[in-house]
Amino acid sequence: MTLILMRWASDFDMSKKRENFRVLYAAHPDALIVSGCSRCYNADLDLVASLGLEVLRLEEELYDPQVVFGVRKAHWLLDEHALLDGRHSLVCVYHQFSLLLQTLREAYPNRPLVLYFDQLMLELALAFLTGQGLSLLKVFSLYLEEHSLAIMGRAAFGSGFQWVLLKSNVKPGEAFHIKPQLTLVT
Repeated sequence: MTLILMRWASDFDMSKKRENFRVLYAAHPDALIVSGCSRCYNADLDLVASLGLEVLRLEEELYDPQVVFGVRKAHWLLDEHALLDGRHSLVCVYHQFSLLLQTLREAYPNRPLVLYFDQLMLELALAFLTGQGLSLLKVFSLYLEEHSLAIMGRAAFGSGFQWVLLKSNVKPGEAFHIKPQLTLVT
């Protein structure tokens, strides 16, 4: 299974976005793009759909990425049980998102999934994949520039599986010109 984390770009040239999504489509025409239902994603997801990629939007907005960033994000990370705007705590968002990711992983075991979210949601996805939960966010941050990718593969490891980071912080054009072979280094 290939999982691609793609950071949403808050202010990015639409022609460059189109090219990035076109390259993504050429590399993975069967990919399922999973994203939020916040208004900030609408134009990008309409563009993705127009290129022929299938889009799955969350049914509920867990938080607004245009509100939760910078200092506000830092405060939320420090007090993960605090309610944001009286709605959800970070713990609640993490568990809801984890359930969705588990469901997607089981429903599409052989289909490439592209998670197209803001930085925090991608970090929550990584926390789920590594099995470390929210504690990971206090000691590690996944750095991705806007509209950059982190590509992960799921490989057999012992009697189970392990997620392996294949590429990180690359634009789609850089990521898909050469497809890396999945090798585990022990």
